[in-house]
Amino acid sequence: PGGVSLVVALGALLCVASAVIWVLFLRGLAPFAEVELRWWFLIPLFAVTEVFVIHLDVQREAQTISLSEIPIVLGLFFSAPAELVASQVIGAGLVLIVYRRQSLTKLLFNVGQLALVTSISIGLFRSLVPDGDATGPWPWLAAFATTFTADLIAAGLVSTAIALLERW
Repeated sequence: PGGVSLVVALGALLCVASAVIWVLFLRGLAPFAEVELRWWFLIPLFAVTEVFVIHLDVQREAQTISLSEIPIVLGLFFSAPAELVASQVIGAGLVLIVYRRQSLTKLLFNVGQLALVTSISIGLFRSLVPDGDATGPWPWLAAFATTFTADLIAAGLVSTAIALLERW
């Protein structure tokens, strides 16, 4: 198969993995803190972070860096996990479709990558701070570790997709 077919398969796999994590672990979980940010508040935040991005040209490829960690951290503390994943997929997905006009291949990969990485982030954060206490330094250190790990996973997935495309 060609590189594009492999990236489509990777994107589909990421979407399925995210759905499995959501069904098995995230569905029905309450927000971490008492104050709750609803999905309709997070969608525009994710959209804004996908519009105002940093573009880095590295050799023949352009890397795009968004600041989506800001609404993700807010969502880790103040949103139900299912709403956090859904609001990121909707907010970022709309920008990728309407503003960036991404091809279906890139859109499938990017949405799958965002959903999976956010789902993993929620699971990691909840496992590091299981008692639901949002005060003190430990939850904030856990949020930092979570976003750092999420960025590493996302970079690895993007590098994998680029390698699949460039191989063919």
